[in-house]
Amino acid sequence: MQSTLFLDAVAIVQIPALKKQFHALPRDHLLAMLRHPNLKTDSEDTVLALLHSWVLENNPDKWTRRELLECICMQVLSDDFFQYVIPGVPWICEAMAVEEYLILAKFRSMRANVFKRDGMYTGHDSIAHKPA
Repeated sequence: MQSTLFLDAVAIVQIPALKKQFHALPRDHLLAMLRHPNLKTDSEDTVLALLHSWVLENNPDKWTRRELLECICMQVLSDDFFQYVIPGVPWICEAMAVEEYLILAKFRSMRANVFKRDGMYTGHDSIAHKPA
């Protein structure tokens, strides 16, 4: 079920039928999508929001949630998302130990340019999508 449609996070969010198909993805397909170098997105916040919707829909076990969360590039999440959204999402808090969150918060404060997804780059606190 590897489709190029599932390599566009924004399209999945915007098209209800596509989001429904996304929620039906099995774990292995979701992991492949999250790890794919050509996954297109406007920000890592969108990718984590999609993952959150999949977790709510599929209720995977603790270890699967941890494995999925490891696919998210936490250092390029927006500051608001990192500071206010993540601490309020129980499954993320359960998957990420407090110590990990604090270490990551310290790392984020020292970050420089970090490259993550193809077509996306960071500069200071912003993420810009490179034109296709």
